[in-house]
Amino acid sequence: MACCFAFISQAAAQRKDLARFKDSVQQASRQYLKEMAFCGCLKGALGTKVLFEDDISGSIYFDLAGYPPDVVMAVDSLSKEVGRAIKPTQIADYGDKKPITFRCFEWYKSSALDSLVKRYDDKVFYPEW
Repeated sequence: MACCFAFISQAAAQRKDLARFKDSVQQASRQYLKEMAFCGCLKGALGTKVLFEDDISGSIYFDLAGYPPDVVMAVDSLSKEVGRAIKPTQIADYGDKKPITFRCFEWYKSSALDSLVKRYDDKVFYPEW
């Protein structure tokens, strides 16, 4: 009887550990997808400027995030739209310059991006055991 209880207790602990692991992977995946969205916003705002010529950050985030390509492309596409929509400042001292990093960081911290990323929680790849 004690052996049976120990087995059940161990199985319950393993399920708890697996749930914590999945939650940890999910949180990390969300964060990587948001960081990739920030890069996409910058890329959308700056276009093909030299900054992105040698930058492989998007590829690294793609590998780390653990989402399928369709999710990554959807978030990246929307993020680039956000970047392209950034308008020049109205402050005369700055001429026609744009607050690109400022606006992209607002996008990164936005509840809209949080909601979008959470919609894809069921698409995260988990390691197979």
